[in-house]
Amino acid sequence: MQKLRHATGPVIARRPADQLQLSPAGISKSLAKPEGRGFIERVPNPVDRRAALVTVTPAGAEAVDNLFPRQLAVESELLSGLGEDRAKMLEALTTLARVMERHLT
Repeated sequence: MQKLRHATGPVIARRPADQLQLSPAGISKSLAKPEGRGFIERVPNPVDRRAALVTVTPAGAEAVDNLFPRQLAVESELLSGLGEDRAKMLEALTTLARVMERHLT
């Protein structure tokens, strides 16, 4: 939901499905819970009725904005426990993230 939070407008549900390598049924199921909590809204795409447009609601934006700093704090605390191996771990995780990004695009 982090990427949806910073989208400049509605996003075709197929886009996050492709990025996460989910089937249409998989993305629909993944969006059901945040939609049920009022964090996102799905509406039919007026150009293609088979596709849904997804928008983060104000409640969803607030949830992401409140949760993200706490998530970063937890991750920072976990990494700080690595001591001198921290730099190696960060380098390995950065490499992994780059490989995953290349794979998804």
